[in-house]
Amino acid sequence: MSTDSTKIVLKGLDNDIVQSLKTDSVDTDVWQHLFSIYAETLEDELQSDPIIGKYTIEGNEIIFLPDSSFKAGATYSAVFYYPKYYSSNDILSNKSLPGRVNSLSQEFKF
Repeated sequence: MSTDSTKIVLKGLDNDIVQSLKTDSVDTDVWQHLFSIYAETLEDELQSDPIIGKYTIEGNEIIFLPDSSFKAGATYSAVFYYPKYYSSNDILSNKSLPGRVNSLSQEFKF
């Protein structure tokens, strides 16, 4: 969360991941599947659709700015999905490793 609570800032990612996102032309739909921000409903469940907004990369940070302001007292969850990489030893010992996706998740409240 930015200091002024207007945007979500994802920091600390591996430089290779950020650089590959900078060089690829990633459209909004792909961004929403990659870095999703959800609002919690009255039933303490997350909305099924991510919040709409704009994504930018500044330096090594991915920034999400919602189209509508975050609401005071509301709870949100940010999830970043990224591919799981295997070590060389893992790949050599098991050539049938499937592709995997890991996620980073953080809940926050205004």
